[in-house]
Amino acid sequence: MFGIHNFEINASNMNYLPNNSLSNVKNYPIICTIHMDGCFYCQQLKPKWDNAVKLLHNKYDGNGATMFVERNCIDNLNSQYGFNLPTPASYPHIISITPSNGVYEYGNIPKETREPQDLLKFMITHGDFKKKNKKGKKGKKGKQTGGENTGGNNKIGNQDFGSWK
Repeated sequence: MFGIHNFEINASNMNYLPNNSLSNVKNYPIICTIHMDGCFYCQQLKPKWDNAVKLLHNKYDGNGATMFVERNCIDNLNSQYGFNLPTPASYPHIISITPSNGVYEYGNIPKETREPQDLLKFMITHGDFKKKNKKGKKGKKGKQTGGENTGGNNKIGNQDFGSWK
């Protein structure tokens, strides 16, 4: 199982990203926000995105990744790791990329907002994520079910690429 991984990619950490995790990511669904440094709307989205990603990690299991990518890192991700990230005309730009279906843009569904619950719904719809069993809940035969999140902890030295605080 690959698990759920979260990456925050910007110019200052681009050269320190864990190669093996990023190379494997493209084989699974990726839910990605491409943002521009200093963009007012991107700054407004960031805490909502973080909240949706935290909900995903806490309530769902599966295989895939969430990425918050600075726009000037797109070319490097595409050339170094074989991603197919588009260069958006406006920011923030929320998309899903799946190995089989290509790129799907958030906002193609009427009434989508940028609130955490709608972002989470987009992540679940376009990712490979299933709701977790509740910890400690008894299964049909009285056996303990549920478990801990085995999602990725992307940390190298003091650089943190996605662990939750």
